[in-house]
Amino acid sequence: PEGIRLVGGDSRCVGTLQMKHRGEWKPVYKKTWTLRFAGEVCKHLDCGSPLSITRETVRSRRVFWDLHDCDGPSMTDCVKGIVYSEHFTKITCSGR
Repeated sequence: PEGIRLVGGDSRCVGTLQMKHRGEWKPVYKKTWTLRFAGEVCKHLDCGSPLSITRETVRSRRVFWDLHDCDGPSMTDCVKGIVYSEHFTKITCSGR
């Protein structure tokens, strides 16, 4: 689906969540990450079920989309604004 992708992993079903908002791709910042949220991402990408969510740190500050605490098909409508963060979240889905 347009607007959501996982990047930087071994397949299109593994990696850092990015969303396209107003024509621009950015990693996503979400205060609380749950397997339910990861499950929605995997479902949207036709990537099976979520296997893991890991949080990693990067050295330089990066710009992230800040999401409200919402799940479901309207994830791209949940973008609240831009934040700077040193953390990103990697989602691993099972694949088809």
